Amino acid sequence: MINKRNNKTIKRVALIEVNDQVDNKPGYNEAREPLNLCYLKRALKKQGYETKVFQQLDTSKKKFLKQIENYSSDVIGFTAVSPTYKIAIEYKNILKKKNANQISVIGGIHASIDPESCKNDFDYIIRGEGEEVLIQLLNDLNQGKKNNIQGVSYKRNNEFVNGGYAPRLKDLDNIGFPDRSDLDMTRYTGAVPQPEIDGNYGS
Repeated sequence: MINKRNNKTIKRVALIEVNDQVDNKPGYNEAREPLNLCYLKRALKKQGYETKVFQQLDTSKKKFLKQIENYSSDVIGFTAVSPTYKIAIEYKNILKKKNANQISVIGGIHASIDPESCKNDFDYIIRGEGEEVLIQLLNDLNQGKKNNIQGVSYKRNNEFVNGGYAPRLKDLDNIGFPDRSDLDMTRYTGAVPQPEIDGNYGS
């Protein structure tokens, strides 16, 4: 398991959803709020982590990556489905070339279903609901702990440590409402409304 990099405390987290098509073409993420990331942001902020959600709708790759780079986060956390997974890898590699000390995390449907396909691409893989296990992971890294966490998989000495699925959240009332403060809600005009808690399995 990777500890905090260069003894630097983890304080800032970028939560990222990429798009498989840009330049005003219809894409997977068109007019869809990234509620999974908004729930994660609320949970992280509650624990004192500065967090920003980045969603690529029709923003060009160059501009989108520059926005993330300028945020200068300690962690870059991606969510991806299978059609966007290769793009997440590409963007992670570009960002890590700029800042090799950034910790990379992948979650979402693709990582939850096929974690072994992610083991050589990201430092940590979160399977299932990430609101609690991501916080536990970051807290452990900040404290220099090397505990295995249910729901977190990673490579250690070329061995894949499969943490299985994260435990189901027992009390949904503790989640609260998603933090949409980073979203331009005018972008979602005409979108199909989504409930506040929509079974965001695989955050």
